[in-house]
Amino acid sequence: DYSDTAKFFAGEYRAKLRTSHSILYGLMLAPYVKLTNNFFLLKFASAFWLSLLVLSIYHISSKNKKTLYLILACPLIWYMSPWLSPMPLVALLFLWSYFFIKKFDSEEKFKHLFYSGLLIGLASALWETAFYFSFIFLLAFLYNKKLSHSILCFIALFIAMIPNFILNEIAFGSPFYSLAKYFFAIIFKKTVPPPTNG
Repeated sequence: DYSDTAKFFAGEYRAKLRTSHSILYGLMLAPYVKLTNNFFLLKFASAFWLSLLVLSIYHISSKNKKTLYLILACPLIWYMSPWLSPMPLVALLFLWSYFFIKKFDSEEKFKHLFYSGLLIGLASALWETAFYFSFIFLLAFLYNKKLSHSILCFIALFIAMIPNFILNEIAFGSPFYSLAKYFFAIIFKKTVPPPTNG
């Protein structure tokens, strides 16, 4: 899905745009297809985000080498690296969102909470599932905070999702198309019984 979307925005895909995922990640990858006239660099997208994730974990852990070795030995890192997916980038964004929300807990500076909301919103714009995870994530950290803190975080989340809303409006005629499609796909997948043989 993501490679087809990247090809579509690069002008290398003649079929109609049909995807059940966010098209923002495909748009981000399109320049690599357009500049190189091939899809070779797309294969390294996940490896690049995972490398940043590893370095970020190392940095956030105060450059603890044991943490670095542990994350490098994680089978998920090696499994995900060849797959074209926004999940490594989303994991990176969630990690830094966690970093900033913990920083807000200790320093109580609103900019950290705003940064956290922006990163969660960007993750949600790139992968619809992250939008639903973001509520669980934010609830875990904001349940005992003031209402104004939650409002600030959700405003930041909404601001970061604006590019996805604009892109959906241009491509599909509705700003909430990808979120609605994903939501209804989950509902109908669970409620519609599978076809029977015979």
